[in-house]
Amino acid sequence: MVRRVKLKRPIYEVGYKKPPRHSQFKPGQSGNPKGRPKRTKNLKTDLREEISETVSVIENGSSRVVSKQRAIVKRTVAKALGGDARATEQIIKLIIMHFSSEEGEQDLVELLAEDTAILDRFFNEKRPAKHNNTASRRTTRRGK
Repeated sequence: MVRRVKLKRPIYEVGYKKPPRHSQFKPGQSGNPKGRPKRTKNLKTDLREEISETVSVIENGSSRVVSKQRAIVKRTVAKALGGDARATEQIIKLIIMHFSSEEGEQDLVELLAEDTAILDRFFNEKRPAKHNNTASRRTTRRGK
């Protein structure tokens, strides 16, 4: 005679969408414990963070804490004052780029106002003729 042993648990079938019990997640355990990896930073972000850090600078015999950006500007200006042609060129470019835009914006606004007036006149002269031509073309095509 064959003895049958009754199991306390019902038999669990392993199959499609039914993984073995030993490989299932335990209660309270995530399937991705470390989470999604963080995005890598781009060059602009890295540069912004690096340049905003502070460094100690000795100026006039005393130590000061300034941002790296400020230290770079101070050193470049000092080199330009010392006669370095490249440093002078860089400082001039920075001055033109950052300080001349205020005057250039006013000129640009005046130019835009003149251009829009010219374009408005041009389109107002052209519009009536364009509408008349399309209307006459439609009537002739329908007539055929």
